[in-house]
Amino acid sequence: MTYDNLHLIQIDSEQASRTCGPYYYLVQNNFMAHTAFRTEQGLMRWLEERGLELSKPLVAKGEHQSQPIIGAYRDCMTMDEDAFNALAADLETRTMSNATYTLAKIIRVEGVNEVHYLNPNCHGRVVFDYQESRDLMS
Repeated sequence: MTYDNLHLIQIDSEQASRTCGPYYYLVQNNFMAHTAFRTEQGLMRWLEERGLELSKPLVAKGEHQSQPIIGAYRDCMTMDEDAFNALAADLETRTMSNATYTLAKIIRVEGVNEVHYLNPNCHGRVVFDYQESRDLMS
């Protein structure tokens, strides 16, 4: 699936206190929830991995702002473990899938970063420690 209508919403401290994160950086695609981050570092890592850019600078954490995200990326889940394992990734990282963090391989194809990962039903799917991954990624 291609995500090409992404927006970032920075929420204020009062709004963030009502989230389970607390999350300060919310990403939407077509104005529907897509992902969220507790830290600027987590947001910037996610954007960079996917080849995306902000359209303007961030405001201070805890202040409200909305902006479009420049660029697009593709999400590519597969059941073919052999094909996945054979992929020559530009970058290996972790991605959230089915409430777990799993191995993702990012490949740039025709100017768009593709995030490849295995379906949750694959026996060879790598699953990382949740708390460690959450601390690292968000």
